[in-house]
Parts: sequence; C-alpha cells; structure tokens
Amino acid sequence: PRRLTDGELVGMCSEFLGAGTETTASALQWIMANLVKRPDIQEAVRKEINAVVGADAEEVSEVVLGKLEYLHAVIMEALRLHPPTSFAFRQVMEEDHVVHNGRRIPVGTKVYFPLAAIARDRTAWDNPDEFKPQRFLSCKDASQGTDGTIKMMPFGGGRRICPGRGVAMLHLSYFTANLVREFRWMEGEGEVVGDLQPHVEFFIVMKWP
Repeated sequence: PRRLTDGELVGMCSEFLGAGTETTASALQWIMANLVKRPDIQEAVRKEINAVVGADAEEVSEVVLGKLEYLHAVIMEALRLHPPTSFAFRQVMEEDHVVHNGRRIPVGTKVYFPLAAIARDRTAWDNPDEFKPQRFLSCKDASQGTDGTIKMMPFGGGRRICPGRGVAMLHLSYFTANLVREFRWMEGEGEVVGDLQPHVEFFIVMKWP
C-alpha cells in the first residue's frame, strides 16, 4: 500500500486514453474503409437501418442498435479482419493445463497470441481473407467453434478480456449506423484512399488512411 508516483499516474492515464480511444477510432476507420470498398454492403446496411429506424427519426439511437443484425455482422467481420491490437499475452498458471504438440507448457511461460493470424486461420474460417459479414448471420456466435474453441478475440479473452468491450461495441455501432444513414461513402477520384494495408504499431492502423 503506497501512493502512486507521478510517472505511474501519467503512464496509466496514457494507457487508458490510448486503449479507450485509439482502438475504437482505428476500428471505425477500418469499418468505413471496407464499406467504401463494397458499396453493395454499405447499401445493405443503409436499407436495414432505414427499415428499423424509419425516415423521420433524427438519428439512430442506441435503443435500436440491438435490432440491426446486419450492421453488427459488418462490425464483427471488420474486427475479425482488422483487430485493433496485433497481439495478446497470457502467462501459464499452476492451475492451467496447456498442451502444445503433446508437451505440457511449463508454469510461468508467457504465451503470445497473434490476433490477426488466429482470425484468418483457414482451419476455422471459410475463405478467411474475404470480407463476408454473412458469416456472422448464419451462426449465433461465429467467433467460437461448436466445441467452444476461440476463433477470434479482438478484445482479448478470459478473465483479462478488455473491460471496455461493451462500450467499444456501442460506439462502433452508433457511429457506423449514423455515418452510413446520413451520408453515402465513396472513394474520391485521383486520391490515394481506402488502401486496406495495415501499419502495425501497438495498434493496427491503416497504412494510408
């Protein structure tokens, strides 16, 4: 029990602000870029929104977001292909029984999870490099296999899953719904836009936003 130092406080504030804003901003950018590249999917999202909200509503409120199943599928597919962070670490504990290639992993070992590679595993996903939101419509929870295996984890997993997952999904749904409803998004002529190449730092951002 001691007071935090100024350096520790600054570090924590930086981490909270970065994890709470940069990840969501990056994910929103990936979602919109994919919709720009795929006008048919963008129009399908717009039609669903108009059918649920109606033409007279000023905005898409958070009350109706749960009814927008195709919008949710688009967001999940974007998070699968473009997870906000590139990796997650976990440490093997005494109560764990982690076996790899027939060998038990020793207690204390740090295990590295490459999130983008997991979400593009060809043994878990059909055509994993394609942007196919419908894969999240055909299954109640396509992020898990029928045997309970984890097929993607853009927010991490287990006890240390991102505590901001709920508010992040709310923000992504709210902003995407209103941006798509209010505007038609397309590439500008002669501009370098919408190149879906990643630039990996601590967060995965678009190389050319």
